[in-house]
Amino acid sequence: MKAGILTYHRSHNYGAVLQAYALKTFLESKGCQTGFVDYFPYYHSAMYSAIPFMKEKSLLSKIKHILFFLPSVYVYQLRRKKFNRFIESKLGVGPSVLYRHKDQIAELPYDIIFYGSDQIWRKANTPAYKGFNDVYFGMYPVNAKKKVAYAASMGSADLLNEDQGFFARMMNNFTAISVREEGLQQIIEKISGRKPFLVLDPVFLLDKKDWMTNFPATRRDAFIHAPYLLFYHLLPCKNAETLANRYSKTSGEKIVEVQRKAGIPDLRRRVLHTIGPNEFVSLASRANTIITTSFHGVAFALLFEKEFYALGMGAKKDRAVSLLGQLGLADRYVTNIDAVDVTKRIDYEPVKKKLAKLRKESQNFLMAALKPVN
Repeated sequence: MKAGILTYHRSHNYGAVLQAYALKTFLESKGCQTGFVDYFPYYHSAMYSAIPFMKEKSLLSKIKHILFFLPSVYVYQLRRKKFNRFIESKLGVGPSVLYRHKDQIAELPYDIIFYGSDQIWRKANTPAYKGFNDVYFGMYPVNAKKKVAYAASMGSADLLNEDQGFFARMMNNFTAISVREEGLQQIIEKISGRKPFLVLDPVFLLDKKDWMTNFPATRRDAFIHAPYLLFYHLLPCKNAETLANRYSKTSGEKIVEVQRKAGIPDLRRRVLHTIGPNEFVSLASRANTIITTSFHGVAFALLFEKEFYALGMGAKKDRAVSLLGQLGLADRYVTNIDAVDVTKRIDYEPVKKKLAKLRKESQNFLMAALKPVN
């Protein structure tokens, strides 16, 4: 069977490329010929450009952004090269995007298309594009025999009344539907009558051993000596930094900080500006503790059985809160940093059992999807 994956596989975001890698790797391990539908419209690319949405800015604004950007050119380019190298070598797509427009993917030679994971059902609100993109809702390609949503997400599990009709219609495009968040599962069942399966993010399709084998320590890691606390903040949050600093003082673990993207260089030695996806996995695997404002920061903390705290995700916290609730770790999503007991340790034995069960259920969903159409 020939499978295509439609997701945000070219995003310069650790979680986006690693979940794409994991889904591809799992499907290939089951004998499925797998590739990515290399669709990446301009508004996606613009989000990760040196100066986002340059075309939409005024001349004065362009000049200001260029001057602001100049101090970070080196770190931006180095980090960009690492992401592109990962995308080409690990995901198997070329250096140039194949499809920028939906009509280019109307007819593709796949038996089955997997839509997801990541926030593919997010309502875009950028200068270049606003609203839902029906490509990610199964409207294209038109000729695939089966279309399956795997661990699809919309970030914040909330729909305006005006969007419910669209969502309900789009669910009819899928042979099978699975999502990551309980809130989204309930919404879809209410508006469409179809109850999606609740599955894990693709990174959990691979286990701890898989990740450590496929992403061994890099030469740079040799200069980062344990014990350390990995502070990964995808979203800005002052409380997260306060908690990381407090935990570091109590535990004696030095802080290794990874930020969302390369900006004006932070001169603190603890900040690593040019980390690529390979190094990110290695750093997470070797850390003692992880404090994060990212769902995938939580995911890799769980995979590598680390002490961790998550916070500061705002309206996008649903997927982290949902997963932690399933694993009996709801208290690891922090709403009040003053109430955190930094001496409390996670007992991973019951967590591993619950996670193994959820992993098996998620893998079974995919295996059922791969069965030929009668």
